[in-house]
Amino acid sequence: MKFSLVLVVLALLLLLQILLLRLKLIMRTRREKHVESMCQPLLAAAVAGESVSMPGLAKGDEIFVLKLWNHLQDSVRGKAKQRLNELAGRCGLTSYVYALLRKRDLRSRLVALETLGHLGDKAVWDEILALTRVSDPLLSLVAVRTLYQIDPDTALIETVTQLIEREDWSVAQLMILVEDVAARSTFILLTDAASRLAASTDSADL
Repeated sequence: MKFSLVLVVLALLLLLQILLLRLKLIMRTRREKHVESMCQPLLAAAVAGESVSMPGLAKGDEIFVLKLWNHLQDSVRGKAKQRLNELAGRCGLTSYVYALLRKRDLRSRLVALETLGHLGDKAVWDEILALTRVSDPLLSLVAVRTLYQIDPDTALIETVTQLIEREDWSVAQLMILVEDVAARSTFILLTDAASRLAASTDSADL
């Protein structure tokens, strides 16, 4: 009887936890849509060259703005990208991105890396470089991509061995990386380095 009662209590607690998580997700989704409806017109105006300022944001809303900001960055070029970068600086989003990069959850770090790549920000280069060495293949490869967006030649020097030796990075992903962010000169340097490394490996095996 007591054992059955314990099972019932545990089942009720589990159900309550599921309901709370579901409620949290619903509230988060509603908040994200609210921030999106409020900030999307302002970001679009900034892209068009208008002088805008972002409204005050509640704690945690910044990540929703960054998702919008990154989406726009992926679809614009030239001066429009620069205007978005300037807006991020004026609104204090840059310092928030640094804090986001240091969080432990994957989602926060991926958003931070994407943002830093668009910003071309070298202030936390060493921290991004450290993430290229973590075991998580997604996080490490996105970190490499960010370095190549910021400074492809320096990124090549510091990551070439990993690019060649990491077996958990697929060839297709690496090709997308090269095509997406690497200048042709960097691509040539990469292939030369790969050839030299392969040659040295062959010599060592003899």
